[in-house]
Amino acid sequence: MPQWVQGALKNPHVSVESPFARDLGVGAGVYRALAVLTYVNGASSPVGSLSGVDVPGLILASSFGASLYIMTKRNVKLGKSTVIAIGGLIAGAHMKFHK
Repeated sequence: MPQWVQGALKNPHVSVESPFARDLGVGAGVYRALAVLTYVNGASSPVGSLSGVDVPGLILASSFGASLYIMTKRNVKLGKSTVIAIGGLIAGAHMKFHK
């Protein structure tokens, strides 16, 4: 293995912290609103119809932005939060399409 991989495995910089109740409430509220928007969009539009609004894109962009906001609020650097959020999107897409 490369030297940098061996060094990273010997000294992992992983810490787990419990979120503050206020931050947890804000995050839960944002994702709850996005879930309601998803449900309303699916229930109100007939199958196969096209509308002028890209609601799934709006939900995806909003959740990505909310993830970045919540993580940077917890003092995670923007670059690291972006990588974590993109990793979550990839993992979610992988789980959805490979059941």
